[in-house]
Amino acid sequence: MSSFKLSKRERILLIIAAVAIFAVLYYGLLVSPLNHELRQMRSSIANTQNVLLRYRALIQDENRILSDYKAFAFKMENSRPYVSAVDMMDDMQKLSKGLLEFKSIRPIETNLSSVEKNRFAVEFDCVSEFESILKFLFRLETEREYLSVKRLDLNLSSSESGLINAHFYIDNGAE
Repeated sequence: MSSFKLSKRERILLIIAAVAIFAVLYYGLLVSPLNHELRQMRSSIANTQNVLLRYRALIQDENRILSDYKAFAFKMENSRPYVSAVDMMDDMQKLSKGLLEFKSIRPIETNLSSVEKNRFAVEFDCVSEFESILKFLFRLETEREYLSVKRLDLNLSSSESGLINAHFYIDNGAE
């Protein structure tokens, strides 16, 4: 077998070459892929943070919209509600319970534009004492804000003394 005898200088060059090859392999096989993965991870984190910021902005917008919706819903609940003519007539009878004796109660078409199509009126005749009519008007004013008396005709009853014939024209005021 032949043996290679290397001089001191060749051994140093061989060690330097081996270290250089090891460094290149170490960098190429370990450090470079890790740096690449690290850059990708940082890029992914930055993208995820941007997405999270957009979601956070969307959530804030959603909360603002919900808040606006709740304020609008509260406003609508406290505004004049839509009430049908039948409901309105039922309310008239409940409010007048024990106060007025109805002769007739009927819904009336208002012949308004299509913008005011939810507006309607109820007309009714009754016989009662003046104080009872005033109490009914007070109940109407304090308990049913969506109703308003547009016309009230009062006449003394010819058939019964001390009683008054009342003719009410009430509408829901949905303007």
